[in-house]
Amino acid sequence: MVEFHRGSTTLQNTEPMTIRIDGYVAKKRNNTREFVGNVHLPDELLPIPKDRRTVDISFDQHDAGSLIYSYVEDGYTKTFMYGTMFANDDFSKIAIMNTSTQKQGDLVTPLMLSGPATNQEEALSISEELMKDYLNSFPPK
Repeated sequence: MVEFHRGSTTLQNTEPMTIRIDGYVAKKRNNTREFVGNVHLPDELLPIPKDRRTVDISFDQHDAGSLIYSYVEDGYTKTFMYGTMFANDDFSKIAIMNTSTQKQGDLVTPLMLSGPATNQEEALSISEELMKDYLNSFPPK
């Protein structure tokens, strides 16, 4: 996996990392997918206890799903929305767009994690491939 800011053209914002995904994918009747399991992000990106990182992600027709962690702590339900996850059919390629605010000067650019990749060019290519239908679903301005 490579972490980078979407829209960045410089390599200074690139950082390699490892993400492990454990779980299973099921096809739904409406031909969408559901993933149940763990998306193990680095601890500095995910302020959630390690034993409470199970997710249930429903992917839409554009192969996009919300990466939301929900757990109970001290009798209260807590949620943490990391972002939107995109994956090909066998999860051999993934892209995760962190939707929390990432400010770069006056621009707000999403932090992207894409892989498998060893550099920003590979990561960008994978994210564009996986996000193509999602990005094209928005009406032109």
